[in-house]
This record gives sequence, structure tokens and C-alpha cells, in this order.
Amino acid sequence: MDSRAAGRYAVMMTDEVLWSQAGTEKHRRILDAALEMFAEQGYAGTATSEIARKAGVSEAAIFRHYKTKKDLLIGVVAPVLRVIAPALIADIKEILSRRYPDLRTFVTALVRDRVAFVRRHHRVLRIAMQELPFHPEIRAIVDEVFVRELFTPASETIADLQERGELMELAPELVMRTIISLTAGHAVHRYFLRAGVAFDEPAETELLIRLVTKALGPERQ
Repeated sequence: MDSRAAGRYAVMMTDEVLWSQAGTEKHRRILDAALEMFAEQGYAGTATSEIARKAGVSEAAIFRHYKTKKDLLIGVVAPVLRVIAPALIADIKEILSRRYPDLRTFVTALVRDRVAFVRRHHRVLRIAMQELPFHPEIRAIVDEVFVRELFTPASETIADLQERGELMELAPELVMRTIISLTAGHAVHRYFLRAGVAFDEPAETELLIRLVTKALGPERQ
């Protein structure tokens, strides 16, 4: 993906990606309704009849586009992850290609814009996280577009920080898993569990950076 395409996709909202997949206004309403209801009620708690009612279409109209409810779920999640993720990964790979003076600078570069990414796409990410344990198709998409692409380029940056005594001696995959886990935990609380509650995002992002830096800093005797 070239830098112009990456930049364009990086700032797209979830709705824009889904709308680009819809051939008709009716199809667009189906995707909008499914996105909202799967995010709010979960896959198991949402009936296609409810989606049809919210979209203002017949249930048969849904099944003209998607053979099953699961196909509709994948139709909501997969396009967004596969369109947006390459831009995110290109951005992270660029971050991982730099040399950092210290761990805090590295963590700041890695975390700060990822919080904004979660904010833009919190509904589809919420669906993906909710349904990850139950649908191997979603696990495969997440593994394909996020996990495999990031651990290899991270290794060199992590090794460089470790050689200079800035980072705890851990396997690169464990370092990245720790950063992702802490960042994801922050995102789940702020955008999923406490959605709609006002908060100071810059201050909380700064706190997250401090916590990650402290958790991964060199062990002191």
C-alpha cells in the first residue's frame, strides 16, 4: 500500500468503509443496522428480523445479500478490518523502523495514535472482540491482518532497546503482547464498558504510556 492510500484509509470511519462495500442504499441500511445492533446487543442477542426492522427492509432482503446471519456478521467485520488494518500496520511498521533513544519514546509513538484508531472504529472492534472466542472465521481475520504482520518487524526495535538497557529482557512477542494487552484493556474500558461517559483522553493516554513504560522498563536490583 502506498503512503497516500495508507493515509486515506487511516482516517476513514467504519461507516465509510461499510458504505463503500454496499451497492445500493438498501444494502447500506442493512450494514448500518447490523453494525449498530451487533455492537450493542452482540451477535447471539440480535435477530435478523430486528436488523431488518431497524434498516426498514424485509428480512428476505437481508438474505438476498447474505445466506446466513453469520455471513452478515462477517460482512460487517471483515471489510473494515481488511481495509483499515493495512493502513494501521503500515503506520506501525514505520514506527518500528525507527531507532528510539529510550523506552518511553518508543511506547509513546506506538500507543498514542492507536488510541485514536480504536475511537474511530470502536463499534466494529467491539464486535470482533465479543465474537472472537466463538467464531474461528473472525479469529482468522484478526490473525491475518494484525498478528502475523507485526511481530517480525518489532523484534529488531525491541532488541535494540534491550541492548541499551532500556527494556526488560523479554521475548519480542511477549513485549508486543504486553503493550497490546494494556492498550486493549484501556480501550475496552473507555470505549466499550464506559462508552458515552466523558473523560480526559490526553490525560488517560499519558497515564497508559507511563504504565506501559514502567511495566516493561529494565528490572532494577
